[in-house]
Amino acid sequence: MKLHIDLEKKLGKFFIQVNADVSEDRIEIFGDSGSGKSTLVNFISGLLRPDKGEIILDGELPVQ
Repeated sequence: MKLHIDLEKKLGKFFIQVNADVSEDRIEIFGDSGSGKSTLVNFISGLLRPDKGEIILDGELPVQ
């Protein structure tokens, strides 16, 4: 599996910016409370859309 994430999103006072390329079967997401872990999962699952950027899984853009 190859996952490419390059996105930005402003949610109220919270701003998240992610730039990552992953090519493993498993991914660990960890960090302090309020650091954006759940928000990142929501982007990957398609529940949230970035203001800017893209997520590509195995060469395919998610359904828009």
